[in-house]
Amino acid sequence: MADRDLNIGNRLQKARRLKKVNISLAARDLCIPQKYLHAFEKNDTSSLPEPIYAVGFIRTYADYLGLDPDPLVADLKANFNEIPEPADPLYTVPKPGATTMGILLFLGIAGSLGYFGLASMAGPTYTVQNADQIPDHVAKLLEEEEAGKN
Repeated sequence: MADRDLNIGNRLQKARRLKKVNISLAARDLCIPQKYLHAFEKNDTSSLPEPIYAVGFIRTYADYLGLDPDPLVADLKANFNEIPEPADPLYTVPKPGATTMGILLFLGIAGSLGYFGLASMAGPTYTVQNADQIPDHVAKLLEEEEAGKN
């Protein structure tokens, strides 16, 4: 019987036994919960995590066992397609439309302009201290500049 004729679980279990690895060692080596490796080998898709995680796990497990992961992934995806979709959620959040986005953009621009407008009307937020005292080195530079202009 060809490997292609075996189901996912039988192929994985056969490869694992040929490699002489127990499930607990594989789970530890791969950092995949042992319950998921058992579920793969028992073809129990109801015990597997979300399909995106299950596909990653089976791909990793197949590589670890020296199998080509693509056929196993394809078979797993086909099995997941047979699982009924979950019921509609009780509440769905509506997606924002163009009008909502336009209003938010307008409010953002108006708020920014208002903030900067008020900030500029408030005047400087600093005070000048000792304005009548000019440091000696600055006074000397100013004198030299004045002398150069004349």
